[in-house]
Amino acid sequence: HVEISHDYIDIIASKLNVPFKLISTKNWEQSLTYVKEHRCDILSSAMSTPTRTFDLKFTTPYFNTPLVIATKIHNSFITNLTDVGDKKIAVVKAYAAVELLSYKYPQLNLIEVDNLKDGLKKVASGEVYGIIDSLATIGYHIQKNYIGSLKISGTIDKELQLAFAVKDDEILLSILKKKKNRSLTNG
Repeated sequence: HVEISHDYIDIIASKLNVPFKLISTKNWEQSLTYVKEHRCDILSSAMSTPTRTFDLKFTTPYFNTPLVIATKIHNSFITNLTDVGDKKIAVVKAYAAVELLSYKYPQLNLIEVDNLKDGLKKVASGEVYGIIDSLATIGYHIQKNYIGSLKISGTIDKELQLAFAVKDDEILLSILKKKKNRSLTNG
């Protein structure tokens, strides 16, 4: 719950004049569990996937960013994910990318990692060939910690489409949809 999702929640909270309380979790997997178990009410940046729509309801996406693959700096540009063969590719555990990539590219050797930082360390050490995540987050972390050693080596033909998600509260979902749309059009 940082950056753009944090900003949207702040805007919605101010327009509703209702405070939102952040529930801290260790990782994305725990965040999904918390909302499914009603330990929290909203996921502020979630992507709808076929599996998730069984348990959650989503607003329309408020932010889209391409998925990319990062590798060591000396690796060639990847024009097609099938070109990586059986090399290990890291993805963050329970992220939408895991489901999307497993379905579209069942031949990929996906290795789930706890978080992006862990995955980037595994790429830098050579433990995995690359990591797939959003352009925004991978680009930020490479610029901050891996200039000269890691690079974005290709784009994936899928986008990360972030939206708000709730378990089964239709009223809350309706409010989020209305306020999100008004926030986007009215500043």
